[in-house]
Amino acid sequence: MIIADKSTSLNPSDLAEFLYLFTGTGRALKHLVPPSDHNALREATERELINYKRELRRFSPDQLNVFFDSQSSPEFVHITSIRRNSPLEFTLGGCALLITLGVIFSGGKISLTRQGLKAELPSLGKGIQSLRDALGLNNNLKAGFGVRETVIKLNDSEFDALCKQDDESKNRGGFQHFLVGLKVRINKQTRELRLSPSDLERIYRYKANPKRGGWQSRCKKIFGRHFPEDGEHLL
Repeated sequence: MIIADKSTSLNPSDLAEFLYLFTGTGRALKHLVPPSDHNALREATERELINYKRELRRFSPDQLNVFFDSQSSPEFVHITSIRRNSPLEFTLGGCALLITLGVIFSGGKISLTRQGLKAELPSLGKGIQSLRDALGLNNNLKAGFGVRETVIKLNDSEFDALCKQDDESKNRGGFQHFLVGLKVRINKQTRELRLSPSDLERIYRYKANPKRGGWQSRCKKIFGRHFPEDGEHLL
């Protein structure tokens, strides 16, 4: 796969976003293309392109989030080598027809050779925009890198520290209210606690600027092992 980017320096953010969108599109296509065709070494028909592009734009935001999560959706492609000359060149391995469709939805062209598929793509910027258009992403519906929801499992001392939070303190606002909410949400059997991006932001913000009231020690007892400060190590 050759990306026709003539710039003298490579923007790593652009490359990361392109690969992110390319692999997310491929995972979405796995749900649309019949499994028997995933590895077909052929060009896509015009009818297939029209149908698959229409179906790609019908996925909901929640479904797209799953496709962009490598833990929820297995990979369909892997990079076996990369060479940064001019232009940028990748050697890919994976599902042939899914790669073919991904290239075309990136604004690129496919040619069949004895060695397999050869793909030529436009610049990274054009490829990114083409993939966003294919997925129906716009200024109001975005897909990108970021901190996602995470699940932590508290040990005995961490769980006890959280449970010590007085339920009545939820009416006092601030971090006390936040801890009471976590106490209600935690799975009492498994002691697993699901934290949203906003939960994580609040924890880190409080760690950086703890307020008076003795909550710094409580916060560290509960979250210190999972989100250590610089120089600390996981227990």
